[in-house]
Amino acid sequence: MRRWLLNILATVSLALCAISVGLWIWGYRDVRYLYAKFASGHYDGDRSWSGSYLGVFRGQLFFEREGIGYTTRPTTAPNGRWAAEDTANVRTPALRSFPFDGPLGFHFVHDRAVSDVGSVRIIRLAAPLWFLLLVFSVPFMIRVVTLLRRRSPVTPTPAAAA
Repeated sequence: MRRWLLNILATVSLALCAISVGLWIWGYRDVRYLYAKFASGHYDGDRSWSGSYLGVFRGQLFFEREGIGYTTRPTTAPNGRWAAEDTANVRTPALRSFPFDGPLGFHFVHDRAVSDVGSVRIIRLAAPLWFLLLVFSVPFMIRVVTLLRRRSPVTPTPAAAA
């Protein structure tokens, strides 16, 4: 039972490595959102707009949560992320900074900006895909080493042979 679970864990690990490499290639030239539901924000019809985003860009996997509140109801409903930001008349460097900068590709931002028309709050977390690839490869490598040790022939030591 234990071997079976380790084999499944190693297979899932290898599949996640392949997915990480695929995401890295897919999102290298442009921002790619992984799931369309996350990539569309919504306007509640009164005084706020919010959106969540999960995507990849230039070797980073990122998640963003953005909320925009208006002091007065906008005359036209914003139909997208940048329109909502423009309606609030707030532009923060954190909102449009691609690629994300940070030590070794890790990035965290919790930013808030306020204007007389509204306010913007953003939370962004990004991790480099090389790190995910490294983490996902550990169970697979442990399983490979275990199998190689089990199958290698035991050589007698010189003292035992004599």
